[in-house]
Amino acid sequence: MKTSAQTSVQNHLAGVKLQNKLAQLFILVWMMLIGSMQLSAQDAISGRTFLDLGLDFSSSGNGHGAFYSPSLILNKNFNGFGVSPMIYKNDNKLSGLKVSYMRNLSGKVKDEFDEVNLSYEDSIGLAEYKGYKMNHRDALQINFYSYMQYNQSISLSSAFVNNESQTNAEKDVNWNNVKVSTGEVGAGFQLQYNINNNIGFRVYSGIGAFHHFDYQHELNNGRNSISLNLGATLVYTFDVLHPFPKMVKH
Repeated sequence: MKTSAQTSVQNHLAGVKLQNKLAQLFILVWMMLIGSMQLSAQDAISGRTFLDLGLDFSSSGNGHGAFYSPSLILNKNFNGFGVSPMIYKNDNKLSGLKVSYMRNLSGKVKDEFDEVNLSYEDSIGLAEYKGYKMNHRDALQINFYSYMQYNQSISLSSAFVNNESQTNAEKDVNWNNVKVSTGEVGAGFQLQYNINNNIGFRVYSGIGAFHHFDYQHELNNGRNSISLNLGATLVYTFDVLHPFPKMVKH
């Protein structure tokens, strides 16, 4: 007969195998998306300097569940640097801090015209096209992102508490009272839908690694492990448009 400890180990190994398969699928899907997005010309707005305000909702397999993160993001030359206080969903209290980096992978205008040999009429059309691209975001955008986060001693998620109560070998522990401080790093890709130049919505997924700093009980996902991270962000961008001189025919 299998002991509780053996069952716990088997559950952990099965979880690791599932995470590896999901990670492989994740990489394949995102590589296909990036390849398809790079085939079309993209907006140049992300090459400017501007600020984003974001409201992020994220979760990973670190045992805590979901967090809300209001964020301030400085964008410059297709790069974004963000700082976000983390609010734990279980108690709606400030629990930690996240810093992040984002890179717009599809934010460059591809000039497919030979400007030297253009007629006057075509040069006017090209100028108008570039002006449009400089002042209008494309509807879809792909970003690379990475992050580091730390949360102070907080409880486990309800789903994780239920799992530990049923499978953990330590049967005399009240898992609702167990609190853990956790550090995590991760990276992945975002698919961003720009409703207009100021409002956008991002969904993202990636691979992360976490470490529990205070570790008094043997958790099923271990003290250190790899996990998937998932999330969505509503973004408001401050006005980045600049007047573009119109070409007038003489």
